[in-house]
Amino acid sequence: MFDEILSWPFAFVLPTLWAIGFARANGTYWVGRGANRGYREVRSERRENPTYQRAIVLLHRYGVVAVALCFVTIGLQTAVLLAAGATRMPLRRFIPATAVGATLWSVLYSTVGLAVVHAWLLAVAGSWWAAIGLVALVFLGGVALLLRRRRQRIDDAVAAETAKHIPAD
Repeated sequence: MFDEILSWPFAFVLPTLWAIGFARANGTYWVGRGANRGYREVRSERRENPTYQRAIVLLHRYGVVAVALCFVTIGLQTAVLLAAGATRMPLRRFIPATAVGATLWSVLYSTVGLAVVHAWLLAVAGSWWAAIGLVALVFLGGVALLLRRRRQRIDDAVAAETAKHIPAD
């Protein structure tokens, strides 16, 4: 299956991934926008989700830049897109930011993402170079985990700051 994907021409993969990213982002936005009324009625502890609070803070601070750059994050993208919908970000700002973000995401996944899949396939086939690449990926994953733990401490501080700005029910 992966061999087939790797054989697809780049000129097909890139726009296909862009369309998937763009459609997913807009669908998530509209779910958030539809949930806007329900958001106000939800019990306060559901609104205290640290990831969602971080997304709200990012949107208030960076606006459309947060939307565009959330595409290159893991674990924050959905929260930012939902928050953009829930806060009713104007479509004239959201759509261009989503187009830029989908472009970043599709380029990243159509180049690096497929290279990782290819390295994994070569490692399974017995290539030393692919095995070295996978070891490097595991090392980078460990570094990312350490940075994530550090970011969690920062998120806790952001959540405390956000709690000051969210009115209590």
